[in-house]
Parts: sequence; C-alpha cells; structure tokens
Amino acid sequence: MWLRNQLITTNFYLRNTSTSPIKLKLKAQLTAATGDWGTLSPVISAWIGDNTGTTGSGWHTFADWNTSTQNITITLNQGETKLMRMYISIPSTAGNTIADKTTATTWVFTGDQVYP
Repeated sequence: MWLRNQLITTNFYLRNTSTSPIKLKLKAQLTAATGDWGTLSPVISAWIGDNTGTTGSGWHTFADWNTSTQNITITLNQGETKLMRMYISIPSTAGNTIADKTTATTWVFTGDQVYP
C-alpha cells in the first residue's frame, strides 16, 4: 500500500557495454503501463538518477515520462557500471480518487553517444 507523501525507492544498475571508446549520456522513458494508468499517471511522479539522489532527471509525472524521453543527466564511460536509483512519490494533495488503484510500468533506458 502506498501512502501520500511516501517516497518509494528502487535500486538498479546500468552499464555501458560498448566496444567503442564512447561515453553514453543516459535517458529514460516510460513506454507501457497497465491497470489504472489514466487515474494515476498525472499524479505519481518519478525521479531517476544516481544512488545518492544528487544527480538525476528531476521530478516528472508518469504522464510526462510516458510522453517523452527525459534526460537523466548522467554519462557512463565505456565499461562503466553505475548504481542508479528511482524515487517514486505521490503528493499529499492527491485526492481519494487514487485509493486502491494500481499500475505496472515498463521503462526503457537509452544512451546517446558522446565521443571522448
């Protein structure tokens, strides 16, 4: 169960496995969702970045993440693996229309080539 103003976090790793000497500037997009998407997408917000919470995408609603790719503001060097974190939040101003609603999401992470 989620409570309003509660911050949910999940950790994951991203790695630049390129065989070319390039850096990858990270981006992400929410590409699919199920359940009560229409009710929850404008209410739930996510921030994606490093595991310390200091460098990342800034806060965007799920609807915004779904509409366009968001810059994570992190660059991975060739061969680098980085521990990442996603923060998910529901504001205290969210109404009771979200009670007992659920959604499952699919995210795609990409990297734009940055030459050294």
